[in-house]
Amino acid sequence: MNSKLLKSVPVDVLQRATAFLRDHMDHLMQGPAYNCPGTMQADLKTLEEILAYSTPGRLAIVLDGGLVQGVVGENLPSDLGVAIIDYDTEGLDDVDLALVRQSDGSDAEAYVTLSSIDRPGIDLNSVFSSRA
Repeated sequence: MNSKLLKSVPVDVLQRATAFLRDHMDHLMQGPAYNCPGTMQADLKTLEEILAYSTPGRLAIVLDGGLVQGVVGENLPSDLGVAIIDYDTEGLDDVDLALVRQSDGSDAEAYVTLSSIDRPGIDLNSVFSSRA
């Protein structure tokens, strides 16, 4: 991939083109550029790779009423582990608690939930741009 070309294509253009191809994969466009599904699929794959390479990884923890509702992210390694650690253990059974090693070497009881990272159902661009 030509890095000079990659730097000259704005991310929003890549996002629009990728979304267009993804949305129209089932409705093959007639014309010289996309007269066979393989060409469109190859272009879509290339654009998605460029977009993933040029867009930073982002992670969002979704809360409602102080409770974690989900973990969403984009452009993150697929094997990235997520642990939600809650030190508010009042009322929980000891069997549900884990010991979490602290930076000072001590252990603290916590309720730990392992989570996966879901594709965002929200616009992370608007979330991150509103806090910049």
